[in-house]
Amino acid sequence: MLRLELPSTPECGTFVRAILMGVGHSLAWDGELVDDLKTAVTEACNNVVLHAYPGGVGKLVMRLEAEGEWIEVLVCDEGEGFRGVAAGDDHLHVGLPVISSLAERVEYLSPPEGGTEVRMFFRARDRVAPAQPPELVQAGQRRWGPDAAMLSEMAGSWTADTVSTLVGDDELLQGDVVGVISPAALLGPALGRLVRALAAGNHFRIDRFSALRVLTDTLGAHARAAASDHRLAFAITASERRLEIAAGHFTPGSGAVFTGDGSGNPASPLRDFADELTVGPGQRGEIVRLVVSDPR
Repeated sequence: MLRLELPSTPECGTFVRAILMGVGHSLAWDGELVDDLKTAVTEACNNVVLHAYPGGVGKLVMRLEAEGEWIEVLVCDEGEGFRGVAAGDDHLHVGLPVISSLAERVEYLSPPEGGTEVRMFFRARDRVAPAQPPELVQAGQRRWGPDAAMLSEMAGSWTADTVSTLVGDDELLQGDVVGVISPAALLGPALGRLVRALAAGNHFRIDRFSALRVLTDTLGAHARAAASDHRLAFAITASERRLEIAAGHFTPGSGAVFTGDGSGNPASPLRDFADELTVGPGQRGEIVRLVVSDPR
C-alpha cells in the first residue's frame, strides 16, 4: 500500500503522521485506529531520530501494508538502532511500552545487514482480541496477531522492495520525501496532508494552504483517471517557502490536461496555482512536475 523514505530529522514524525491521517481518512479507518497508528509509528520514528544515527541524519523507511483485517507497519533504519532492549524496558526513553500497548503485535528486529526494524500489527476491525492464556499475560507477551500465512504474505508485499527498484526513474527519487503508493486513488489524500505539513514546516502562510489543497486534489483526480499502473510514485523537495513536487507515472498523453494541447481540454487548476508546471516522459509513462512557492 505505501512505502515512504525520508531523512531521520526531528520533523519526520510529523510527516509520517500526516500521510497516515490522509490514508486512514481515505480508507475510512476508525478514528481510534488512526490515532493508535499515529502514536505508535511516531514513537518508532523518534527512536530512529534519537538512536539510529548518533550525531547525524540517515534514512528512515516506513512501510505500510493492509491485508484483510490486518494492518502492518514497519519503521526501519540503516543505523545502530537499539540492541537487546525489551519492550518493557524504557530506560532509553524510546517509547517501546507505548508501541507495545497500542499494537496487537510488535516485533523488534535487528537484520544481519544492520539497522533496526520495528514491525507493528494493528487490527482494522473487531479490535477486541481473544482471551490469552494467563501465562502469556503474566509474562507480558503479546501473541495475538496475524497467522503464519498472513505474516508471510505481508512480508512478501511489493512494499518490501526499495523505492529505487519500484520507481526506476531518477527524477522520482530525488527529494526530501519520496514514496510509492497503491492504489493510485490514494495519491491525492496522502499527498494532501503531507504537502501541507511540509509547507507548514517551511513557513508558508496559512492562506497558501487552500492552493496546496487544490494542487494535491487535482493531482489525485488525475491519478484516478490516468495512472499508468496501480502504483504511483512521488518525490517532494522542501525549502524555505518553496515546494517542488513530482508524481508519476501517468499514461502517455494524459498530461495534456495540465499543459493544454489546443484540443478542447479544460484549463487545469494546476496552471493557476503552480509557479512552474511541466510534464515530461519517464521510463514508464509521464511525470508531472510542479513548483509552488510563497514569496513575501
